[in-house]
Amino acid sequence: MRKIEEGEEIRDPHAYCYGTARLVLLEAFKRQTREQEAAHEYHRASPPPEDDDLEDRLRCLRRCLNELPPAQRDLIRDYYRGGGSERIDRRRGLAGTLGIGMNALRIRAFRLSDRLQACVTGCTGQARLKWNADV
Repeated sequence: MRKIEEGEEIRDPHAYCYGTARLVLLEAFKRQTREQEAAHEYHRASPPPEDDDLEDRLRCLRRCLNELPPAQRDLIRDYYRGGGSERIDRRRGLAGTLGIGMNALRIRAFRLSDRLQACVTGCTGQARLKWNADV
């Protein structure tokens, strides 16, 4: 569009649009490839949790969820429940029930999950300290 505004003459608009779309698609493929490689590196770099560690984290998650007010606990559970289009539909319904937009819902869910993550991290750290003291 910038080139057209600058006065560049386009002889074949269809070919020009096709060429532009092809370049945009190539950039999207490059970005997707980089994201997949980064995700692969992340998963390869992080060791799988041990069973005991996983149990501690689940116990802490349950404790942290129970510390939330019921409305926030229900919101975070409903936000992450389901998968695919079911999850999207549930989130739309949740936003409608709360009378907020989807972005506001995402922000609330992010803040709650951030608090939960901090709580679980603190809890598992305390559990390890207690376990080490017992040994």
